[in-house]
Amino acid sequence: MDVAAQRRRCVGEAVQQCLVVRLEGDTAWKNFFDPIEGFTHEPGVRYRIRVERMNVARPPADGSAFRYRLVRVLERRKELP
Repeated sequence: MDVAAQRRRCVGEAVQQCLVVRLEGDTAWKNFFDPIEGFTHEPGVRYRIRVERMNVARPPADGSAFRYRLVRVLERRKELP
């Protein structure tokens, strides 16, 4: 998963700042609403990370059916403004 250097305003249950990601094989960047356990995004830094996606047994009606956990940071690159 590629993570863009800046978050983007998005609306889920409420207005928030989403990670902007591109999954392997995709060319389009998309808002990512879920947190990633163990990952802290630093503004201005672009990442390539490996995550584990797990099913949530009984997700809340307004919540995600998945939980994400950082496995490894593969690349970390500071981007110029």
